[in-house]
Order: sequence, then C-alpha cells, then structure tokens
Amino acid sequence: MRFSTRRTVAIAAVSAMLVLAGCDSNSDPEYSRAYLTRLSITVAPLQNPQGQAWDPLGGNPDPMFILYDANNVELARGTAYQDVSQSGYPLGWAFTPAYEITDFNRSYYIALWDADVDAPDLMGKTGTFRMADLKKEGYPTHKGLHTGSILAELDIEWAE
Repeated sequence: MRFSTRRTVAIAAVSAMLVLAGCDSNSDPEYSRAYLTRLSITVAPLQNPQGQAWDPLGGNPDPMFILYDANNVELARGTAYQDVSQSGYPLGWAFTPAYEITDFNRSYYIALWDADVDAPDLMGKTGTFRMADLKKEGYPTHKGLHTGSILAELDIEWAE
C-alpha cells in the first residue's frame, strides 16, 4: 500500500495536534527558588513559663524574630517591637530584601525572642519547615507555622 505525500502530511499534522492537545499547558512550573517575603506572628505568650512578665522590671514583651536553619545558624532577623500587649497582635515583619532559598531540602525554623538589652529570652519557636515539603503541598504562598505557644504565618513567593 502506498501513501501519498499529502495524506502523510495530513496524518503527521493530526498526530502532532493530538500530542499537543494532550499537553497540559496549565501544569505547575518546576520552581527552583523560594523567597520569604513576610512573617506575621498572631499568637505569642505575654508571660514567661513561670507566669511572670518577660521583662525584669515588669511590662510587656519586646518581640523580635530570628530565622535559623536546623544547625541553629542565624539567617535573618527582624527588629524588636516595644512593649507589645495582646491588642498589639498580629505583629508583622517584611524580609527586606526577601530571603532567597535555593536548597529546598534545608530545614528552617523561626524563634521569637523578647529582646532585652542584656540577654534576650526565648518566647517560643515554630516547628521546622522545608521548601521540599511545601513544594509537595503545591507551592503555597502562605504557610502557617505553629508550636505550643507561637502561631505564625509566612508569606512565600516562588520563582523558576
């Protein structure tokens, strides 16, 4: 059986259209970078574990955050708010510039400190998070982080 050139071209064109139609042009891109852009703390303890004020002379805490990796290396820090009461929450910090993450397998956590001049007090910390896990969740742009005493939300931008 012999095919004409015109018939062969037509079959090839239809085949190409079927292949292209099967491609999902709306599929998620494979992001290789994540940018932490903002951190919000919505809940934090107003008293230390002994039920006393965080500051030695009384008063409300002066919260600040530090972003750490799993080896406790400090990666980013937010300036302290002063004398924050319950009505002062949520607190928010912009990462300026945005904190870039390219190693999606590296683990991170956020610690909230009462910023004292002599020795800051740890108010609490979030559980660890990895961009590889967030990738599996579909590249969320907001991620809630929490532990017993801290409730935080992280804003994330993804890039190829």
